[in-house]
Amino acid sequence: MNWSLEIALDRIRKLVIGSEENLRKKNILWNMVGSMVYSFATMLLSVAVLRVLGEGPGDIFVYAFTAGQQLLTIAYFGVRTFHITDIGGEYTFGDYLALRYITCGITVAGGLVWALTGDRSREEALILFLMVFYKMLDGFADVYESEFQRSGRLHLTGKSSTFRTLLSVTAFVVCMYTSRSLRLSCAAAVAAGIAGVWLFDAVILKAVPDVNYRVDFWHCRRLLVSCLSIALASFLELYVFSAAKYGVYNYLEEGAASAFNAIFLPTSIINLAAGFVLRPMLTMLSRRWQQQAIRHFCTVVAKTVLLIAALTVLALGVGWFAGIPVLELVYHLKLSEYRNALLIIVAGGGLYACTTLFYYVLVILRRQAALLIGYGAAAAAALVITAPMVRRWGMAGAAASYCALMGMLVLIFMLCSAAGVLRARAALRKSQ
Repeated sequence: MNWSLEIALDRIRKLVIGSEENLRKKNILWNMVGSMVYSFATMLLSVAVLRVLGEGPGDIFVYAFTAGQQLLTIAYFGVRTFHITDIGGEYTFGDYLALRYITCGITVAGGLVWALTGDRSREEALILFLMVFYKMLDGFADVYESEFQRSGRLHLTGKSSTFRTLLSVTAFVVCMYTSRSLRLSCAAAVAAGIAGVWLFDAVILKAVPDVNYRVDFWHCRRLLVSCLSIALASFLELYVFSAAKYGVYNYLEEGAASAFNAIFLPTSIINLAAGFVLRPMLTMLSRRWQQQAIRHFCTVVAKTVLLIAALTVLALGVGWFAGIPVLELVYHLKLSEYRNALLIIVAGGGLYACTTLFYYVLVILRRQAALLIGYGAAAAAALVITAPMVRRWGMAGAAASYCALMGMLVLIFMLCSAAGVLRARAALRKSQ
């Protein structure tokens, strides 16, 4: 490598990593910043496309971005929660990285198949594929960011997410304003995303001590089998989460997808706020469970549910008084007729945040099969109820189907988590 480039990279490493002082505060702060930037980037991109290119390209972008999110679950393969709770180092970083190369390759292949099938133009197919590739890069970066968190450096995860996202979003927006081409803008975002993963993940991890890059084939095979049920569950989860969006895109008039995407924004904000609490807690909860501190574990989970409920009630109040005016201002769309749908979606967002919490609980309990059962049941329900509800009640039907599916998931996951805790308590008492 060129000597001057190596010097520049070393300076970037030192700047990003910083000192080890006040590490806990830095972890919390940068996790919040990274989560906020990543979450609001989606809103910014969709708003920019809508404002600059109009509702037609806006609908295409929403569909392509949703498809990218759907296939991103294959790239993730459900490994992150498994990775960051692998405190004992059962698998090396090299094992996790090798698996991620495989899953990301499958994601790209899936995106190509999706783009080439169906009744869509070449332009739409290319945009869909580029968005899948763009989201795949998030999945590849995730393996580095999971290792940062496993090593106790969650602030590096937040910094990576922040800087990568800002780089790719800036490239997308600048290219769109100068070229007025959605296709070129997506390509620019992909190029910037590749640069961001290399610069803010691969380069930075080289400076983290005690990272084992060794790869064991049998470990990778075992890891793949261990995470397969989580991966399938995650794929089904995102289908359940996005089923209402697909229904609106397929069954309502042009422009409806952009409007639904606008009123869907608050559910992302609730999950963002919940993520501020959940991510830093995961390693601690894993340790408490390993230490068999079951009572403390359950207390923390119960308090988190109450916090999510409080945030949801607050969001409902804000949504009733200011939700529609703010969203109309941001998206430059007429949304006044969708106030009830917005409130239903906000309630569903609170339920989804609870679902995420119990998802983490079930992974910590290593009850991955329960995830697959829950998401499988919800996906089957989505296939049955979404299309009829959207056709009959339009936006309100889409919102109601989303909320009903989230409620179903919360109920299933709570029951499965309770069963796992009771079984662990019984085993602990028996051993004593």
